Amino acid sequence: MFKNLFKWVFGFSMCLLSFSPLYAAFANGGPYIQSLTSGSVVICWQTDTAATNNSADYGTTTGYALGNKTGSAGVQVSGATKWVNMVSLGNLQPDTLYHYRVNSDALTSVDYSFKTFPAIGS
Repeated sequence: MFKNLFKWVFGFSMCLLSFSPLYAAFANGGPYIQSLTSGSVVICWQTDTAATNNSADYGTTTGYALGNKTGSAGVQVSGATKWVNMVSLGNLQPDTLYHYRVNSDALTSVDYSFKTFPAIGS
């Protein structure tokens, strides 16, 4: 599953390189998910400039009806001109597809999605 997700994300990123004016801000990577469980996820992304207002819009549709969650200020990667940004989402439903987009200052990414794991024992 993750292998196919990686292929899709990589392919989609290559499309962004060719067609999106916002790509440069998110060029260093992301967004990508970490620590996915049945009820939470951490969304990370890298930017090539410092961003102080980082957040993620999320929901079960591209209307992002569950709201906007503020994330951490970008942290500069040691010895690099990259900043890592992070948002933690909790209280998610098990086995559910969520859509999200990340925001860094005035820039907003395209739509991405992830699916939470099923509840333990199901």
